[in-house]
Amino acid sequence: MIIILLLLFTNKFKNEEFKFQPLKSTCSNFDIYGIITYNCTKSTIYIPKIEYCSDKDNVKYKKIECILYESKNNLDIKISTHTSEENANITLREFLNNISFYIDQYESLCKKSTNSSIFLQINAYDKYNNITSYKVPLEFDDNSK
Repeated sequence: MIIILLLLFTNKFKNEEFKFQPLKSTCSNFDIYGIITYNCTKSTIYIPKIEYCSDKDNVKYKKIECILYESKNNLDIKISTHTSEENANITLREFLNNISFYIDQYESLCKKSTNSSIFLQINAYDKYNNITSYKVPLEFDDNSK
């Protein structure tokens, strides 16, 4: 009986080897670092650093939202969102320096489609409700293990 349980346990976790892939931004205005860990049953996305690198960061916005999306087969799927308080009166740099994304139990990436990508959509609303938007593609570093 113990041998059967041991075999079942070993078989269950045999394919549980996790892979790690760094994420980075492909947009010159943003310095983003993150990592995806995954195997064939689950994955975790962690993005602890999102930095706005432009010299033009003097605008105070009343509301800012930062949304993490996965684009798969021409469909954008919202993964997670951070939104400032209404009437926040905050710069883009101030807002982004205080947020991070941690998504556990995300859909497995082991069958990752070549038509799949991850990006951040950042929308900043000024006091007149004009929107400044950035779509920041994130790329996987395929050279890592």
